[in-house]
Amino acid sequence: MMAVTVAVFLATLLWSINSLRLAMDTRAQNDSVRLVVSEIAALKTANEVMNADYNQWDEAFARISAQDLHWIGDNYSFGVTLETSFDRLAIFDGPYNDPMSWGGGAGYAANGEHVSRSAMTAAQRWLRENADDDRTAIVSFYAMENGIPVIYSASFIIPHTDAIAMPDRIDALPISMMGRTLSPARLSHISEVLDVSDIRFTTEDPGLQPHLVLRDLSGKGLGALVW
Repeated sequence: MMAVTVAVFLATLLWSINSLRLAMDTRAQNDSVRLVVSEIAALKTANEVMNADYNQWDEAFARISAQDLHWIGDNYSFGVTLETSFDRLAIFDGPYNDPMSWGGGAGYAANGEHVSRSAMTAAQRWLRENADDDRTAIVSFYAMENGIPVIYSASFIIPHTDAIAMPDRIDALPISMMGRTLSPARLSHISEVLDVSDIRFTTEDPGLQPHLVLRDLSGKGLGALVW
């Protein structure tokens, strides 16, 4: 009888230990998901704040509408060369028949090759359909650039005050789109800061791994960050 009692006790103890371990693992996994989701959301918010700061500016509207490339280089694309704020930039629409774009470390590309046409088209369509009544609106989304996900934020470049008249036609407004690349180096840095193991991007099914799905403006899943 004593042997049975001991066996039951040990079985119960092992079950309790395993249950506790499972609960701790689940909690740790949930905590890691909250940390990563919050960090990526913070990057998106920072991108939107930067976008609003640049694009709602009297001088920016005047100079970019006048296609003052020297001013644009000193005030917009300079941020890309630093790579401390955003590492991809496109200016298009309005007076620009062809888009301009910049990529961190790669300089200027008049044909827009640093930012995909599909990403620019998605931002343009959303802004024209949703921002006519509120031209300060900003749209943020994920897009793929050469196999790497990018957080983009885009908005119309508009005057901040009434000192400069706003065009009546929405398609007369230039658009600026700024991006932060979720490169392996950036994800590795986030992993270190959050003390989360090996955050990486994958287009495969993440299965039961902790993950965050990245979606484009249409809601299509592009892949996921997993760890």
